[in-house]
Amino acid sequence: MSISKSILPEFDHEMATSRRVLERIVDDKFSWKPHEKSMTLGELATHVATIPSWTPMTFDRDELDLAPPGQPAYRLEPAKSRDEVLAAFDKNVASARAALEAATDENWQGKWSLLNGGKTIFTLPRTAVMRGKSRLKAGCGQDWPPHHHMNSLLHQGVDRRSTPTIRFRQRRLQ
Repeated sequence: MSISKSILPEFDHEMATSRRVLERIVDDKFSWKPHEKSMTLGELATHVATIPSWTPMTFDRDELDLAPPGQPAYRLEPAKSRDEVLAAFDKNVASARAALEAATDENWQGKWSLLNGGKTIFTLPRTAVMRGKSRLKAGCGQDWPPHHHMNSLLHQGVDRRSTPTIRFRQRRLQ
């Protein structure tokens, strides 16, 4: 079985779970943030909705520079509503799934680099890069939820009926 075929069920599961969390975000909480240095809920939701868009870039090029010398740095315009987040997420998931389906085992073994300002942050095989994205999205290697930033944001900006884990976290924090 190819690497792509073996990873697609996990990808589908993770994307379905992520979408369920994004569906529960309340529009009037998009500007909320737990701390002055934190992202707003809208910025974080946009980030989560955008993570799948990196998948095609991981397979169709050998590197990505977040701030190429002499060019503006990579910036996301935060979504303004749940519907906007979900539309972006769905579009990005579709393109990510297509990229995964098209990737050969040879593509998976190739190297990929992340740069910032022309300086290499890391170079890894694409298999490690894709696993790293899953861990980033899912909370640094923990089971989903929690998301690394979503925990505190979920308390304020998501419908509390969303998951048993959120209710458990609420009880634990009281």
